[in-house]
Parts: sequence; C-alpha cells; structure tokens
Amino acid sequence: MGGLSFGQDADGSWGYRIGGADPVIPFKSSKVAMGGFKFLGNNGNPNGATVDVGFKPDFIMYGFLGGSDITKAFYNGNSGNDRTLVLWWTELQNEFIWDSGSSNPPKCIRRSFPTGPSTGNRLALQEVTDTGFKVYGGYGSGAAFYVCIKLE
Repeated sequence: MGGLSFGQDADGSWGYRIGGADPVIPFKSSKVAMGGFKFLGNNGNPNGATVDVGFKPDFIMYGFLGGSDITKAFYNGNSGNDRTLVLWWTELQNEFIWDSGSSNPPKCIRRSFPTGPSTGNRLALQEVTDTGFKVYGGYGSGAAFYVCIKLE
C-alpha cells in the first residue's frame, strides 16, 4: 500500500502511518446528534427552547414536527413567514436560513441573529452555544426535530 499502514495512537484512536516507524496519524471524525425538542408557545419570547447536544455544532438543521396549532408554529401572519425548516452552518456566522412555505414557489430567506423577541421571530435561531443552540418561542407549544454536526 505504498508504505501506508494502519494502527492506533497512544489514545487508542485508529489512524494511519506513512512508513513503518512514523507516528500514527488519527483519522478525522465528526460528531452527529439527532433528536427532538419541545418549544414553548410564547410567540417569539427568548425562552422558547435550549437544545444541548454536548458539543458546539458546525451545522444545525431543525424543523417543525407538530404542536398545539400546527399551521402557525413558525408562522407570524405575513406572507413569506410560515417557516418549516431552519439551516445554519459556521460559514454563515451570525445568519441563518429558513424556508418560506407560504411563498409560491417556496423560497429560502436569510436572516441575522439574534433577532430579538417578536412574533416575527417564532422559532428563529437565537444563539449557537458551546453545547448546542437556542431558539425563540413558537406560536403554540409543540415539537421539532434537529440534526447537529461537528466536523473534526
């Protein structure tokens, strides 16, 4: 294999060697967390939900599953503002993208955060933390799914 071999480093992580006596170079790995969270129906107030995944994500995706008013969980009453999915990755820094299901055709809207509490910011991304993320409250209480990825 051209001088490559496999082995473990002192921490037990698997990796490869270039040449027989070289140290083991660990394979890079990523962390992934998937699950769900409940949000409070407080119409865009800052205490909507805090999601702890145990690491600072490089990518976040979350979306609406259901709630006390399914049609309005992410909705603030204006065209282009009924959102069902939020995306964020590190290159966006303090911006996120959400989709607009009421637009025809549907479109993606880029917003800065933190946006501040208001009905227009229901379930908007509020903060990316060292252990996960925070979102503003929804229209009614409900649930959402999430996927977080940490690239290493």
